[in-house]
Amino acid sequence: MAELTIADRSTQADVLDTAVLGNRLLGLYDRGGHIKAQRFTYTNDSGGALADGSIVKLCTVGPCLILPSTHFATSAFGASRTLDMGVQEYVDVDGEVVASDIDALIDGLDVSSAVAHKVVGTDTASLALGDGLVVSGQADILAKVIGGTLPTNGTIHGIIYYIST
Repeated sequence: MAELTIADRSTQADVLDTAVLGNRLLGLYDRGGHIKAQRFTYTNDSGGALADGSIVKLCTVGPCLILPSTHFATSAFGASRTLDMGVQEYVDVDGEVVASDIDALIDGLDVSSAVAHKVVGTDTASLALGDGLVVSGQADILAKVIGGTLPTNGTIHGIIYYIST
């Protein structure tokens, strides 16, 4: 049997040739690891609306690759409101500080009406589109309401699917 000639390689096949931390981690996650689910449920039961720009901590993950198949839903927040979802600043596995990125998962999603079963990474405004989002340390997942308040009894819930080693 003759050896086949390879014309090109995927990103994952190439990943071991690079020294970039994110790529090394992505290679680890592509070649194995454990698929996990982190569920979160948030209800604004503070007794009043949270101000425009308020940030809510949903859960903590990492080190991991957050998969683009992560799902979440919200109640209706009211007219002109949008939601960003991202990560808090954290220290990576090499001891370097990784800056907060509040819209790494979702950027400006319209939540004036209820959102049911939104999948992270399915819109071009999401940095997680395609390969997912590498979190190279332990990071908090955050949501931020923009354009108005997060109403009393407003809800955000979902499941983050990720691969950890």
